[in-house]
Amino acid sequence: MAIKRPTVKKAKTTMEGATIYLRSQKKWGKTTLFRNLVLAKYGDAEKGFLIGLGAEEGYDFLDQINATQIDKYEDLKDTVDWLISEKGKEHDIRMIGFDVVDELMPLMEAHTIKLSQKETGKPCKTINQAFDGHHNGQIRCALETKKLMQRLKKAGFTLIAISHTKNKTIKPQGCQSEDDGYMQLTSTLMATYEAVFADIFDFVFTGVVEKEVKEE
Repeated sequence: MAIKRPTVKKAKTTMEGATIYLRSQKKWGKTTLFRNLVLAKYGDAEKGFLIGLGAEEGYDFLDQINATQIDKYEDLKDTVDWLISEKGKEHDIRMIGFDVVDELMPLMEAHTIKLSQKETGKPCKTINQAFDGHHNGQIRCALETKKLMQRLKKAGFTLIAISHTKNKTIKPQGCQSEDDGYMQLTSTLMATYEAVFADIFDFVFTGVVEKEVKEE
């Protein structure tokens, strides 16, 4: 049996190879921030690569952004394969943004449904039916998404996953009145998918808009 001996790690002092989860309300400026990070870090738009996903296409009015739009898992897989195999050859991309992961998960669910049909031999039309149900479809979908992200991370890319937020009312145990709870800013993703990014990424940032309310 091979023994993986411990080694003393040193903290990174640069963002190369980091994984960053950025979430905020719509039109906060997440895509613009990605573009600005690329230009500030490298001074070259082609060092960054924004992958627009599904129906979310929020970069048409931005200059100096290297982007493409993907709405099928097969195209996403081919793009990831190209990014890894042609790194340092056909391209010199360092930073990759997924905009937004709310639109990534339906693509991954469609892929998971096909995997369920192939591996179980049973008909499957929805993610809730995948892998015999009981939330197994969502769990497998999250696992496939992690694999995708880990492939890119191991290849040395800096990853930025962009998502939206919503307000959620939290009621501590024992609260009786509707006014006893408090508001929390959280992701629009379901908990199983949120964990893909919030739990395994190096940094989680939540953007907010501060407002000062004046009388009248």
